[in-house]
Amino acid sequence: MRELILSLPNWYVMTVVLIFGLIIGSFLNVVALRGLSEESIVLPPSKCPKCKNKLKWYHNIPVLSYLFLRGKCAFCKEKISIQYPIVEALTGLSFLAIFSQYGFSWNTLFCFAFVAMIIVLSICDFREKVILTQHTYILAVLGLLYNFFNIGGGEGYTNFINGILGLILGFVFIMIVIKLVKMLTDKEAIGEGDAYILAAVGSVIGYKLVLLSFFVGIMFQALGVLPWLIASYFKSKKHLSLALMLIFGLLVGCYFYLKSLIATNNMLNWAYCLSLAASGLGICHLLMKDIKEGNYIQALVIPLGPAILFGGILTFIYQEQIVSFILSILRV
Repeated sequence: MRELILSLPNWYVMTVVLIFGLIIGSFLNVVALRGLSEESIVLPPSKCPKCKNKLKWYHNIPVLSYLFLRGKCAFCKEKISIQYPIVEALTGLSFLAIFSQYGFSWNTLFCFAFVAMIIVLSICDFREKVILTQHTYILAVLGLLYNFFNIGGGEGYTNFINGILGLILGFVFIMIVIKLVKMLTDKEAIGEGDAYILAAVGSVIGYKLVLLSFFVGIMFQALGVLPWLIASYFKSKKHLSLALMLIFGLLVGCYFYLKSLIATNNMLNWAYCLSLAASGLGICHLLMKDIKEGNYIQALVIPLGPAILFGGILTFIYQEQIVSFILSILRV
């Protein structure tokens, strides 16, 4: 059977994987939304949330139905949330990327399940800022099973111990961060659900990489909200915050241009590192002050959970490249 599949044209296999991902993405929408409403994922059949009419099978074709219906219900013409095609397309493309990386392997099947749970958790967090702990439990169990049966072909049952330690470290680390933020700002800016998320990620990638995955996720979230944050500072005339943000961004952006020069000049190296640390700490101080005073900037209320999950899957798949990149920076 495997030989037959391998003999098929590559474009054909990729198309099948993409379609499979789109179908799973449609199912993930159901899992997330019915999980939030505490309904069964099997019954009742799909219906319009507005007019309650039962949808036909051709109303549920991933992405295409949304396009053909022009984003409206076929019965009452109520607008359909853009979430549906976005989740379907994202799942399909994610499955395609995973298959391109691992081909026909147990790693591929595991990553499919891993990404599916990440998408479900992200939908819940984005829509309602709610983390359903049963979803994090499923992800944690998947991670421990992955390591227990040594699916990745690593260090045998040592991986299982790493997974358990990663689960504990991920949970404890976020709980410490929550307590520190609470102590510094008198606000609960991070939810306990994020501790369950990082614990689940840790069960997959182990204690050696769990904190790295957290910072990778934070970095991507920061890149995403940076333009929004700068615009907010400019609009509210917070000149000091804006200046520190621009200095920090300029230092990071110029790193690759300055790398060779910094590496050969010890004084310049220290100046660069101190400037980066000072501007970064200054930004953190002002953000904490805003949170403490209740001056929330909209960009800061974007859920952290999806970023943690995204950092986890990136670290899992591209850990060698990420570690090499970090080491290259530290060797400046």
